[in-house]
Amino acid sequence: MTLQPQTLHWVVALTAAAAVHVMVMVRMGVEPPVTQRAEDPGAHSITIALAPPPKPAAPEPVAAPEAQSEPQPEPERAPEPEPLESPVKAPELEEEPEPEPEPEPKEAPEPQPEPQPEPEEVADADTESRDRASDETAQQTADRKQAGATGGIQDAPPDYRTEVSAWLERHKEYPMSSRRKAEQGMAMVSFTFDREGNILEYTLLRPTGHASLDEAVQAMLERADPLPKMPEHLTQARMTWTLPVYFRLN
Repeated sequence: MTLQPQTLHWVVALTAAAAVHVMVMVRMGVEPPVTQRAEDPGAHSITIALAPPPKPAAPEPVAAPEAQSEPQPEPERAPEPEPLESPVKAPELEEEPEPEPEPEPKEAPEPQPEPQPEPEEVADADTESRDRASDETAQQTADRKQAGATGGIQDAPPDYRTEVSAWLERHKEYPMSSRRKAEQGMAMVSFTFDREGNILEYTLLRPTGHASLDEAVQAMLERADPLPKMPEHLTQARMTWTLPVYFRLN
């Protein structure tokens, strides 16, 4: 049987509306009612099978209430013993005696100014200092004359002995002829000098064994004359020293 176009249009529209209605009812959990459409004259009726209604959801299990534990009675505390009174009594504090008042300080007497000595005349002080210096110079001269004409090297201080020895070494010359011949030796010389360092005399006590070296010892003393002056505190008028003179090739 052939449906007319107008009739087919209505059938499709009703079918779509019913499907939308069924989907809404399924989502809302409501059973859709069965709709009957009046038969259109001249057209066959169409029956639409609807989906079965959804099953009701199972009820959630209700949790059983937890059993409450009964409170246990607290143990009774033993009564604390009362403190025993000590039979010993605390000693009574003795009253401290009141301090005696300090005596008032006595006023110190004011110091009296000491009398200042009268200033001496400047001229008298200068005269006394010059006289004292003259007396000291005269006494030193007398002590030198009384001490004797000659002193030894043991009477000189160490620093003066070192100074004289260095002075002699500075004026010593090693002869070139003796160097070429490899001549070496040691001479012992004795010399006497006054307070100003002037060499008065000298003697070669022990020669070196080489004539050129012995002559070099005498030339050394002549070049070193005068020697450094004696220190002021020495009392000897002259001194005689004996020293070794070495000639050695390095």
